Amino acid sequence: MIGCLILPSLPIEAELRRRPELAGRPVALHDGGRLSALSPQAEAAGLKQEMTLGQAAVICPEAVLLPYYQDLYQAAQEQVLRICADYSPAIEPVSLRGIFLEMPKAGPPEETLAGIARAVTSCLSFTSRTGGGAGKLVARIAALERPGTVVAAGDEPRFLAPLPISRLWMADERTRLRLEALGLSTIGLLQRIPESALAAHFGPLSKQLKEWALGIDRSPVRALYPPAAAAARLAFAGGVADWISLSEALENLSAQVCSQLQRSGRVGSRLALEVETEEGSRVHECELHRPLGKTEELFLAAQRLLAREPLREPVTGLRLEISRLERCRGEQVSLWEHREERRRERLIPALAAIRRRFGSEAAGWAHEIEPSRRERMLSCLMGEERWPGSSACW
Repeated sequence: MIGCLILPSLPIEAELRRRPELAGRPVALHDGGRLSALSPQAEAAGLKQEMTLGQAAVICPEAVLLPYYQDLYQAAQEQVLRICADYSPAIEPVSLRGIFLEMPKAGPPEETLAGIARAVTSCLSFTSRTGGGAGKLVARIAALERPGTVVAAGDEPRFLAPLPISRLWMADERTRLRLEALGLSTIGLLQRIPESALAAHFGPLSKQLKEWALGIDRSPVRALYPPAAAAARLAFAGGVADWISLSEALENLSAQVCSQLQRSGRVGSRLALEVETEEGSRVHECELHRPLGKTEELFLAAQRLLAREPLREPVTGLRLEISRLERCRGEQVSLWEHREERRRERLIPALAAIRRRFGSEAAGWAHEIEPSRRERMLSCLMGEERWPGSSACW
Protein backbone atom coordinates (compact mmCIF):
# COMPACT_ATOMS: atom_id res chain seq x y z
CA MET A 1 0.00 0.00 0.00
CA ILE A 2 1.05 3.57 -0.73
CA GLY A 3 0.01 6.61 1.26
CA CYS A 4 -0.20 10.23 0.19
CA LEU A 5 0.15 13.26 2.47
CA ILE A 6 -0.95 16.62 1.09
CA LEU A 7 -0.18 19.92 2.84
CA PRO A 8 -2.49 22.32 0.98
CA SER A 9 -1.60 25.46 2.96
CA LEU A 10 2.01 24.83 4.00
CA PRO A 11 3.56 28.17 2.84
CA ILE A 12 0.81 30.30 4.43
CA GLU A 13 0.76 28.28 7.66
CA ALA A 14 4.57 28.42 7.89
CA GLU A 15 4.38 32.22 7.64
CA LEU A 16 1.67 32.39 10.31
CA ARG A 17 3.81 30.26 12.65
CA ARG A 18 6.60 32.79 12.17
CA ARG A 19 4.27 35.80 12.47
CA PRO A 20 1.32 34.80 14.70
CA GLU A 21 0.10 38.42 14.85
CA LEU A 22 -1.22 37.93 11.28
CA ALA A 23 -3.67 35.18 12.30
CA GLY A 24 -7.18 35.94 11.07
CA ARG A 25 -6.05 38.56 8.54
CA PRO A 26 -6.03 38.20 4.73
CA VAL A 27 -2.47 37.12 3.89
CA ALA A 28 -1.08 36.44 0.42
CA LEU A 29 2.38 35.37 -0.73
CA HIS A 30 3.77 36.73 -3.98
CA ASP A 31 6.51 35.48 -6.26
CA GLY A 32 7.62 37.24 -9.44
CA GLY A 33 5.03 39.96 -9.00
CA ARG A 34 2.05 37.57 -8.80
CA LEU A 35 0.17 35.92 -5.95
CA SER A 36 1.20 32.31 -5.34
CA ALA A 37 -0.47 31.33 -2.02
CA LEU A 38 -3.49 32.67 -0.15
CA SER A 39 -4.94 32.38 3.34
CA PRO A 40 -8.67 31.50 3.63
CA GLN A 41 -9.39 35.12 4.57
CA ALA A 42 -7.61 36.35 1.43
CA GLU A 43 -9.61 33.95 -0.74
CA ALA A 44 -12.84 35.09 0.92
CA ALA A 45 -11.88 38.71 0.11
CA GLY A 46 -11.72 37.85 -3.61
CA LEU A 47 -7.99 37.37 -4.14
CA LYS A 48 -6.89 34.61 -6.51
CA GLN A 49 -3.59 32.99 -7.43
CA GLU A 50 -1.70 34.56 -10.37
CA MET A 51 -3.21 37.99 -9.65
CA THR A 52 -0.73 40.84 -9.91
CA LEU A 53 0.16 42.84 -6.82
CA GLY A 54 -1.63 45.86 -8.26
CA GLN A 55 -4.85 43.90 -8.73
CA ALA A 56 -4.59 42.50 -5.22
CA ALA A 57 -4.13 45.97 -3.71
CA VAL A 58 -7.28 47.21 -5.48
CA ILE A 59 -9.47 44.21 -4.59
CA CYS A 60 -8.30 43.89 -0.97
CA PRO A 61 -6.38 46.96 0.28
CA GLU A 62 -6.11 45.50 3.80
CA ALA A 63 -4.37 42.32 2.60
CA VAL A 64 -0.88 41.61 3.92
CA LEU A 65 1.33 40.82 0.92
CA LEU A 66 4.51 38.92 1.79
CA PRO A 67 7.35 37.70 -0.44
CA TYR A 68 7.56 33.97 -1.08
CA TYR A 69 10.55 32.47 0.84
CA GLN A 70 11.27 29.02 -0.58
CA ASP A 71 13.94 28.20 2.03
CA LEU A 72 11.53 28.86 4.91
CA TYR A 73 8.90 26.53 3.47
CA GLN A 74 11.42 23.82 2.66
CA ALA A 75 12.57 23.92 6.29
CA ALA A 76 8.93 23.53 7.35
CA GLN A 77 8.54 20.56 5.00
CA GLU A 78 11.68 19.02 6.53
CA GLN A 79 9.89 19.00 9.89
CA VAL A 80 6.97 17.15 8.31
CA LEU A 81 9.33 14.66 6.64
CA ARG A 82 10.93 13.90 10.01
CA ILE A 83 7.50 12.99 11.38
CA CYS A 84 6.83 10.79 8.35
CA ALA A 85 10.15 8.99 8.89
CA ASP A 86 8.81 7.68 12.21
CA TYR A 87 5.97 5.91 10.38
CA SER A 88 7.22 4.96 6.92
CA PRO A 89 10.30 3.08 5.62
CA ALA A 90 10.37 5.01 2.31
CA ILE A 91 9.35 8.63 1.72
CA GLU A 92 9.15 10.50 -1.59
CA PRO A 93 8.57 14.27 -1.43
CA VAL A 94 7.31 15.22 -4.91
CA SER A 95 6.60 18.88 -4.24
CA LEU A 96 6.44 21.33 -1.36
CA ARG A 97 2.86 20.26 -0.65
CA GLY A 98 2.87 16.58 -1.67
CA ILE A 99 4.54 13.51 -0.14
CA PHE A 100 4.18 9.81 -1.02
CA LEU A 101 4.89 7.19 1.63
CA GLU A 102 5.36 3.45 1.57
CA MET A 103 3.00 1.98 4.15
CA PRO A 104 4.58 -0.40 6.68
CA LYS A 105 3.32 -3.98 6.51
CA ALA A 106 2.56 -4.06 10.23
CA GLY A 107 -0.72 -2.44 11.23
CA PRO A 108 -3.66 -1.08 9.23
CA PRO A 109 -2.67 1.72 6.79
CA GLU A 110 -5.64 3.80 8.00
CA GLU A 111 -4.13 3.97 11.49
CA THR A 112 -0.68 4.86 10.14
CA LEU A 113 -2.05 7.74 8.04
CA ALA A 114 -4.22 8.94 10.92
CA GLY A 115 -1.17 8.95 13.21
CA ILE A 116 0.83 11.03 10.71
CA ALA A 117 -2.03 13.53 10.32
CA ARG A 118 -2.41 13.89 14.10
CA ALA A 119 1.32 14.43 14.59
CA VAL A 120 1.53 17.03 11.80
CA THR A 121 -1.42 18.92 13.28
CA SER A 122 -0.47 18.71 16.96
CA CYS A 123 3.28 19.28 16.59
CA LEU A 124 3.38 21.75 13.69
CA SER A 125 -0.18 23.11 13.40
CA PHE A 126 -0.22 22.33 9.67
CA THR A 127 -3.36 21.32 7.80
CA SER A 128 -2.97 17.93 6.13
CA ARG A 129 -4.94 15.49 4.01
CA THR A 130 -4.12 11.80 3.73
CA GLY A 131 -5.18 9.00 1.44
CA GLY A 132 -4.03 5.51 0.55
CA GLY A 133 -4.24 2.92 -2.18
CA ALA A 134 -2.36 0.28 -4.09
CA GLY A 135 -0.70 2.96 -6.23
CA LYS A 136 0.24 6.63 -6.21
CA LEU A 137 -2.60 7.56 -8.60
CA VAL A 138 -5.40 6.38 -6.32
CA ALA A 139 -3.62 7.42 -3.09
CA ARG A 140 -3.41 11.06 -4.21
CA ILE A 141 -6.98 11.13 -5.52
CA ALA A 142 -8.21 9.66 -2.22
CA ALA A 143 -6.35 12.34 -0.25
CA LEU A 144 -7.93 15.09 -2.35
CA GLU A 145 -11.46 13.69 -2.67
CA ARG A 146 -11.99 11.82 0.60
CA PRO A 147 -9.27 12.65 3.14
CA GLY A 148 -8.47 9.74 5.44
CA THR A 149 -9.72 7.12 2.96
CA VAL A 150 -7.67 4.06 2.03
CA VAL A 151 -8.95 2.38 -1.16
CA ALA A 152 -8.65 -1.39 -0.89
CA ALA A 153 -6.95 -3.31 -3.68
CA GLY A 154 -9.56 -4.23 -6.29
CA ASP A 155 -11.92 -1.37 -5.37
CA GLU A 156 -10.14 1.21 -7.52
CA PRO A 157 -12.54 1.13 -10.54
CA ARG A 158 -15.60 1.57 -8.32
CA PHE A 159 -13.93 4.40 -6.37
CA LEU A 160 -12.81 6.26 -9.50
CA ALA A 161 -15.89 5.76 -11.70
CA PRO A 162 -18.00 8.76 -10.52
CA LEU A 163 -15.11 11.22 -10.49
CA PRO A 164 -14.55 13.77 -13.29
CA ILE A 165 -11.89 12.99 -15.88
CA SER A 166 -9.88 15.98 -14.61
CA ARG A 167 -8.94 13.91 -11.53
CA LEU A 168 -6.62 11.72 -13.63
CA TRP A 169 -3.66 13.83 -12.55
CA MET A 170 -1.05 11.52 -14.13
CA ALA A 171 -2.34 12.48 -17.60
CA ASP A 172 -1.25 15.91 -18.80
CA GLU A 173 -3.79 18.71 -19.16
CA ARG A 174 -3.89 18.49 -22.97
CA THR A 175 -4.80 14.79 -22.82
CA ARG A 176 -7.53 15.41 -20.25
CA LEU A 177 -9.03 18.17 -22.42
CA ARG A 178 -9.04 15.84 -25.45
CA LEU A 179 -10.85 13.16 -23.41
CA GLU A 180 -13.48 15.69 -22.35
CA ALA A 181 -13.87 16.85 -25.95
CA LEU A 182 -14.68 13.24 -26.88
CA GLY A 183 -17.53 13.28 -24.36
CA LEU A 184 -15.70 11.30 -21.64
CA SER A 185 -16.58 13.56 -18.74
CA THR A 186 -16.09 10.96 -15.98
CA ILE A 187 -13.50 8.27 -15.30
CA GLY A 188 -16.28 5.68 -15.37
CA LEU A 189 -17.05 6.49 -19.02
CA LEU A 190 -13.37 6.06 -19.89
CA GLN A 191 -13.41 2.66 -18.17
CA ARG A 192 -16.11 1.44 -20.60
CA ILE A 193 -14.36 2.52 -23.80
CA PRO A 194 -12.42 -0.33 -25.51
CA GLU A 195 -8.68 0.22 -25.79
CA SER A 196 -8.89 -0.20 -29.56
CA ALA A 197 -11.29 2.76 -29.78
CA LEU A 198 -8.95 4.90 -27.69
CA ALA A 199 -5.99 3.93 -29.88
CA ALA A 200 -7.58 5.72 -32.83
CA HIS A 201 -7.27 9.00 -30.95
CA PHE A 202 -4.33 8.50 -28.56
CA GLY A 203 -2.14 5.84 -30.18
CA PRO A 204 0.29 4.09 -27.80
CA LEU A 205 -0.98 6.21 -24.88
CA SER A 206 -4.35 4.43 -25.00
CA LYS A 207 -3.12 1.45 -22.97
CA GLN A 208 -1.78 3.74 -20.25
CA LEU A 209 -5.04 5.74 -20.16
CA LYS A 210 -7.06 2.54 -19.79
CA GLU A 211 -4.90 1.40 -16.87
CA TRP A 212 -5.15 4.78 -15.15
CA ALA A 213 -8.95 4.73 -15.52
CA LEU A 214 -8.98 1.37 -13.72
CA GLY A 215 -6.66 2.68 -10.99
CA ILE A 216 -3.63 0.66 -12.11
CA ASP A 217 -0.36 2.43 -11.29
CA ARG A 218 2.83 0.43 -10.84
CA SER A 219 5.24 3.28 -10.06
CA PRO A 220 6.98 2.63 -6.69
CA VAL A 221 7.72 5.08 -3.92
CA ARG A 222 11.27 6.36 -4.38
CA ALA A 223 13.14 6.52 -1.08
CA LEU A 224 14.30 10.15 -1.34
CA TYR A 225 14.09 10.85 2.39
CA PRO A 226 15.98 10.56 4.64
CA PRO A 227 18.88 11.38 2.30
CA ALA A 228 21.59 8.76 1.87
CA ALA A 229 24.28 11.42 2.26
CA ALA A 230 24.82 15.14 2.78
CA ALA A 231 27.26 16.91 0.47
CA ALA A 232 28.45 20.33 -0.66
CA ARG A 233 30.87 21.51 -3.35
CA LEU A 234 32.90 24.64 -4.07
CA ALA A 235 34.67 25.49 -7.33
CA PHE A 236 37.66 27.83 -7.61
CA ALA A 237 38.18 29.93 -10.74
CA GLY A 238 41.81 29.66 -11.78
CA GLY A 239 42.63 27.18 -9.00
CA VAL A 240 43.89 27.55 -5.42
CA ALA A 241 47.22 26.23 -4.21
CA ASP A 242 47.67 27.55 -0.65
CA TRP A 243 46.54 25.57 2.38
CA ILE A 244 44.97 28.54 4.19
CA SER A 245 42.51 29.36 1.40
CA LEU A 246 41.61 25.69 1.04
CA SER A 247 41.10 25.40 4.79
CA GLU A 248 38.76 28.39 4.80
CA ALA A 249 36.82 26.86 1.90
CA LEU A 250 36.67 23.58 3.80
CA GLU A 251 35.18 25.37 6.80
CA ASN A 252 32.48 26.81 4.52
CA LEU A 253 31.73 23.34 3.13
CA SER A 254 31.56 21.89 6.64
CA ALA A 255 28.98 24.50 7.62
CA GLN A 256 26.86 23.72 4.53
CA VAL A 257 26.96 19.97 5.16
CA CYS A 258 26.17 20.47 8.84
CA SER A 259 23.16 22.61 7.92
CA GLN A 260 21.80 19.76 5.79
CA LEU A 261 22.32 17.29 8.63
CA GLN A 262 20.54 19.52 11.12
CA ARG A 263 17.54 19.98 8.83
CA SER A 264 17.12 16.21 8.50
CA GLY A 265 17.95 15.46 12.15
CA ARG A 266 20.82 13.16 11.11
CA VAL A 267 24.46 12.56 11.91
CA GLY A 268 27.00 10.67 9.79
CA SER A 269 29.88 8.28 10.37
CA ARG A 270 31.77 8.24 7.04
CA LEU A 271 33.47 11.31 5.60
CA ALA A 272 34.82 11.78 2.07
CA LEU A 273 36.71 14.73 0.56
CA GLU A 274 37.10 14.96 -3.21
CA VAL A 275 39.95 17.22 -4.37
CA GLU A 276 39.56 18.33 -7.99
CA THR A 277 42.43 19.51 -10.19
CA GLU A 278 42.90 20.01 -13.92
CA GLU A 279 44.55 16.58 -14.05
CA GLY A 280 41.58 14.83 -12.45
CA SER A 281 40.27 14.28 -8.95
CA ARG A 282 41.30 12.31 -5.87
CA VAL A 283 39.00 11.13 -3.08
CA HIS A 284 40.18 10.83 0.53
CA GLU A 285 37.89 8.92 2.90
CA CYS A 286 37.77 7.95 6.54
CA GLU A 287 35.56 6.19 9.06
CA LEU A 288 34.68 8.48 11.98
CA HIS A 289 35.09 7.09 15.46
CA ARG A 290 31.56 8.30 16.25
CA PRO A 291 28.73 9.86 14.22
CA LEU A 292 29.26 13.60 13.75
CA GLY A 293 26.87 16.45 13.01
CA LYS A 294 28.50 19.66 14.27
CA THR A 295 30.35 22.11 12.06
CA GLU A 296 33.47 22.24 14.23
CA GLU A 297 33.78 18.45 14.38
CA LEU A 298 33.25 18.05 10.64
CA PHE A 299 35.76 20.80 9.91
CA LEU A 300 38.48 19.19 12.00
CA ALA A 301 37.90 15.74 10.46
CA ALA A 302 37.85 17.27 6.95
CA GLN A 303 41.14 19.07 7.63
CA ARG A 304 42.78 15.74 8.40
CA LEU A 305 41.61 14.47 5.03
CA LEU A 306 42.92 17.59 3.29
CA ALA A 307 46.30 17.04 4.95
CA ARG A 308 46.64 13.84 2.87
CA GLU A 309 46.61 15.90 -0.34
CA PRO A 310 50.15 16.73 -1.59
CA LEU A 311 48.98 20.01 -3.25
CA ARG A 312 51.39 19.65 -6.15
CA GLU A 313 49.03 21.55 -8.46
CA PRO A 314 46.23 24.14 -8.06
CA VAL A 315 42.96 22.81 -6.71
CA THR A 316 39.96 23.70 -8.90
CA GLY A 317 37.25 22.35 -6.59
CA LEU A 318 36.44 20.66 -3.29
CA ARG A 319 33.52 18.39 -2.51
CA LEU A 320 32.77 17.25 1.04
CA GLU A 321 30.33 14.40 1.69
CA ILE A 322 29.22 12.64 4.85
CA SER A 323 27.35 9.35 4.54
CA ARG A 324 26.09 6.43 6.61
CA LEU A 325 23.54 8.76 8.11
CA GLU A 326 21.45 7.87 11.14
CA ARG A 327 18.96 9.67 13.33
CA CYS A 328 20.54 11.98 15.91
CA ARG A 329 19.89 10.47 19.33
CA GLY A 330 20.90 13.62 21.21
CA GLU A 331 23.73 14.05 23.68
CA GLN A 332 24.41 15.72 27.01
CA VAL A 333 26.04 19.11 26.45
CA SER A 334 28.15 21.20 28.76
CA LEU A 335 26.48 23.97 30.72
CA TRP A 336 29.16 26.30 29.35
CA GLU A 337 29.07 25.07 25.75
CA HIS A 338 27.73 28.40 24.44
CA ARG A 339 30.82 30.14 25.87
CA GLU A 340 33.09 27.56 24.24
CA GLU A 341 31.36 28.13 20.89
CA ARG A 342 31.98 31.89 21.12
CA ARG A 343 35.66 31.25 21.92
CA ARG A 344 35.99 28.99 18.90
CA GLU A 345 34.31 31.59 16.67
CA ARG A 346 36.95 34.14 17.78
CA LEU A 347 39.83 31.67 17.45
CA ILE A 348 39.16 30.59 13.85
CA PRO A 349 39.81 34.02 12.21
CA ALA A 350 42.71 34.66 14.61
CA LEU A 351 44.31 31.34 13.64
CA ALA A 352 43.85 32.12 9.94
CA ALA A 353 45.50 35.54 10.41
CA ILE A 354 48.53 33.98 12.15
CA ARG A 355 48.94 31.45 9.35
CA ARG A 356 48.73 34.14 6.67
CA ARG A 357 51.47 36.17 8.33
CA PHE A 358 53.85 33.47 9.61
CA GLY A 359 53.05 30.45 7.47
CA SER A 360 50.71 27.50 7.65
CA GLU A 361 52.91 25.65 10.19
CA ALA A 362 53.07 28.54 12.67
CA ALA A 363 49.91 27.59 14.57
CA GLY A 364 47.23 24.91 14.51
CA TRP A 365 44.58 23.06 16.45
CA ALA A 366 45.68 20.61 19.11
CA HIS A 367 43.28 18.07 17.56
CA GLU A 368 45.39 18.15 14.39
CA ILE A 369 48.55 16.96 16.14
CA GLU A 370 49.12 13.29 15.44
CA PRO A 371 50.52 11.51 18.53
CA SER A 372 53.79 9.66 18.19
CA ARG A 373 53.88 5.90 17.82
CA ARG A 374 55.24 5.59 21.39
CA GLU A 375 52.33 7.64 22.78
CA ARG A 376 49.79 5.55 20.87
CA MET A 377 51.33 2.35 22.20
CA LEU A 378 51.21 3.70 25.76
CA SER A 379 47.59 4.66 25.21
CA CYS A 380 46.76 1.09 24.18
CA LEU A 381 48.61 -0.35 27.17
CA MET A 382 46.61 1.90 29.48
CA GLY A 383 43.41 0.37 28.09
CA GLU A 384 42.27 3.23 25.90
CA GLU A 385 40.75 2.16 22.58
CA ARG A 386 41.96 5.29 20.76
CA TRP A 387 44.14 8.25 21.43
CA PRO A 388 41.88 11.02 22.76
CA GLY A 389 40.79 13.30 19.93
CA SER A 390 41.97 10.95 17.23
CA SER A 391 39.88 9.04 14.73
CA ALA A 392 40.33 6.53 11.95
CA CYS A 393 41.52 9.43 9.81
CA TRP A 394 45.04 9.09 11.21
